[in-house]
Amino acid sequence: MDFHSQRRTVELHRTLSAFVTEGRPSPGERGVPRAAVDASGDPHFHPPVMEELKAEARARGLWNLFLPEAGHGPEDGGPGLSNAE
Repeated sequence: MDFHSQRRTVELHRTLSAFVTEGRPSPGERGVPRAAVDASGDPHFHPPVMEELKAEARARGLWNLFLPEAGHGPEDGGPGLSNAE
């Protein structure tokens, strides 16, 4: 089995690394205080910063990487990565 990185997985890795290291708030850290979720009274509350991060991930092609192919809906197409990728 060939486990060498393909060009598209290397590019996805670069894009993902940049997204994570740009200094944007991490949902588990300072950007999304637990108090906001607690104050909402809804354990499934998504603070606005979470929606912003999700939209940015989608825009960069980093959303639903596990989906076998694009076209499952207007927001949820994936790049069709294999298990090895």
